[in-house]
Amino acid sequence: MGDISRNNMEKDFDTNIYGKLKCYVYALRDPRDNKVFYVGKGGGQGNGNSRLFQHFTDAETALRNPEGTRSSKIQRIIEIWAADEIVDWFILRHGLDEPVAHHVEAALIDAFEVSQNGPVLNDVRGHGAAEHGLLMHEDVYSFAAQPVNPKTGYKSVFIFPIYKALQGGKIPYDATRCCWIVSQQFRSQMQSIAVGVSGGISKGAYEISRWFPSGNRWGFEGTEISGGDLFNVNFYPIISKAMGYFQRGNYLVVEFDGRNKFRFVRGSGNKDWQIL
Repeated sequence: MGDISRNNMEKDFDTNIYGKLKCYVYALRDPRDNKVFYVGKGGGQGNGNSRLFQHFTDAETALRNPEGTRSSKIQRIIEIWAADEIVDWFILRHGLDEPVAHHVEAALIDAFEVSQNGPVLNDVRGHGAAEHGLLMHEDVYSFAAQPVNPKTGYKSVFIFPIYKALQGGKIPYDATRCCWIVSQQFRSQMQSIAVGVSGGISKGAYEISRWFPSGNRWGFEGTEISGGDLFNVNFYPIISKAMGYFQRGNYLVVEFDGRNKFRFVRGSGNKDWQIL
């Protein structure tokens, strides 16, 4: 690969453009296969207008620090440059206010995933994805699911995000049980329940019988809880209180008191009992 300064040289928009763009939604495309690999939102407060170009700056920094960790997005940019190409970028919508821009971004992430383009490399599916996001045909039938509010007390309920695994063809049990970074503290919890959630709706609930190692992660064996008050219910009232954490593929652990309250064990700094 040649001099990195020749790769996507732009670092910012001209100041005359700022007022015209307002909030905008952009896409990064790989010129080698003409597929979009990232969708983002720019504009708004602070340095938001240069957000599109920050990815290229981050990639240059990663090249100068080969021992550092790289996201899949940054790795893709570096691979494009190594092929003596530049990343194609497009502004898909502009002149938006911030809430609308967030919804456009999230909708495009979902749209690319179900298109021939295939999924993009965003770590986060997009704002409002759990509440307003993509519904597959089987999800539509669960759309009116009742909010989770078990009448049984549960000391330890794992809430695993399984959307991507289901999209990859896994059944709910396999999507839920493997594989996660689970510390001894949580593996040692007795009578734990695991729930796999997609689109905010629980697709399966399982009583964990044992944990097993899988590389540097852990999976579990469990027994399905048929029916009950944790299956096919809407977990969004809980997920919404730890949205940023959950959207990044992290799991939550909560306790239910069986009397309309829950509290976070993992996933939020607020450990107080909260009303469902």
